[in-house]
Amino acid sequence: MSEDRFQDLEMKVAFLDDIVNKLDKTVTFQQLEIEGLKRQIQHSHKQLVNMKDSMKDQIIDEPPPHY
Repeated sequence: MSEDRFQDLEMKVAFLDDIVNKLDKTVTFQQLEIEGLKRQIQHSHKQLVNMKDSMKDQIIDEPPPHY
């Protein structure tokens, strides 16, 4: 194998290694962000359930005033 071809292959491997590292960082960041968003959704869901439960006590089956 010629020296030039060997250097080209080394450069390509170094480039691909850099790309893989960048992709790994991106995927890790996205996974952390997804987990944070899931926690926010769960918190919002709990708040909505609590609001629904508290409003059940306030709702009375009275006819509207125009009846």
